[in-house]
Amino acid sequence: MYGEGIDSRLINSDLVRLRATSSGVMTRSGPSNLSSRGELTSDGSKVDVRLNADSVDLRLRNPVVKDASTGILTGVRGFGDDAEEELRKLQQQLLKKGRTALAGAPIAQSSEVKVRLTLDQLHIAQGLGKIAYLMTVWTLGDGFVATGGAASYRNWIEAAPNEGALQASGLHMIPVGELGDSMRDLDEHHHVLTCTRQGSKVATTVRLFNSDLFNFGSVVEVPELSPLHEGLRIIVIDAKEKTFEEIDRAL
Repeated sequence: MYGEGIDSRLINSDLVRLRATSSGVMTRSGPSNLSSRGELTSDGSKVDVRLNADSVDLRLRNPVVKDASTGILTGVRGFGDDAEEELRKLQQQLLKKGRTALAGAPIAQSSEVKVRLTLDQLHIAQGLGKIAYLMTVWTLGDGFVATGGAASYRNWIEAAPNEGALQASGLHMIPVGELGDSMRDLDEHHHVLTCTRQGSKVATTVRLFNSDLFNFGSVVEVPELSPLHEGLRIIVIDAKEKTFEEIDRAL
């Protein structure tokens, strides 16, 4: 079933990881980071890039420099201290093979690197759709799971993510509206979830990292549970401090 990888596709999305890293989010294995492949703007050489909350680590995939005509090793290039380490490793390898170690210092390399990051909006929408589904269950209780509205969420969550599947799911998509100055002013390490019950309709929204890039909003009908206890539930999650605040308001 395609939906089995839904969580991984969301949290490992390039821009989600970038936002988590810049926000200082801690994961179970340590501070969030983003590893990607880039290239030098000067000559297109491939570079491994690791973005951390307060630093960028760069490493050339092929740091060895050879004479263009003879193919003989002439040096090692790199970035900062990594260049010294690459030279040390290469010298050790040459000595083990009985060859003469390279003399001189490593070649300092310009650190201007081009990196391409991607964002698949449908993968994001599916991951956020699952969060919206769970938020709705949290608000309405287990009785929601057996409703047609819940089935619409599952239609989307379990499908291959494409526009046709979203349109056929039965979800009515809505824009994620403003929630007042206090919510708009939240830092980027906050997530905001809402669930509004009115009549037989339930509107649920998800906004990760307080960003327009990571929004999802949908409305479903749940006549099976009518009349609903009308109101608005807001959940604010501080992903950096790992705190959780739940707010219930009457309509």
